[in-house]
Amino acid sequence: MNTGKFLDIVAGIPTQIHALLHSTGAPDAGKIIKLDETGRISQTVLPVGIAADTESALASESLTSNDLVQIWDDGGTAKVRRAEATALNKFLAVGFVKDNFTSGQTALVYFDGRMTGMSGLTISAPYYLSETPGQATATAPVTASAVVQGIGYAVSSTTLSFEKFIPVHLAPVEP
Repeated sequence: MNTGKFLDIVAGIPTQIHALLHSTGAPDAGKIIKLDETGRISQTVLPVGIAADTESALASESLTSNDLVQIWDDGGTAKVRRAEATALNKFLAVGFVKDNFTSGQTALVYFDGRMTGMSGLTISAPYYLSETPGQATATAPVTASAVVQGIGYAVSSTTLSFEKFIPVHLAPVEP
């Protein structure tokens, strides 16, 4: 069984040492790392520019895994809320969350990557920001004054590759 331990020589004596799962930065230089429970390396041990493009912000409402979100300015404090396609200046999608967060928690927003654990996706089909907050849809919105924002393509029936596209504002109702 792999316990994440190894032998090192400390002051001339063979000593059992724990491998690191997460790094705190420079103090962990030269230490051995181990894989996490998914068999991957923690982003905290990767060089700058190699890890996922993310940002932390306070959730201004409850968020659910795979919600499409917007980061907004609340009096100088970055906050995150569910995106929706109901109007141009409403809440365009800038990213998504992989976990559940309650209002007031610090949420980790991913600006690109794979949205996994979904269901019923059509492989290779484009997906759009929905008029339902936080959701993706296979059908582009058609409501007057709504926004059509592509948010990626399905790579399997359960995984969407998130890529945000330039939004198109639909014309309002004619007078």
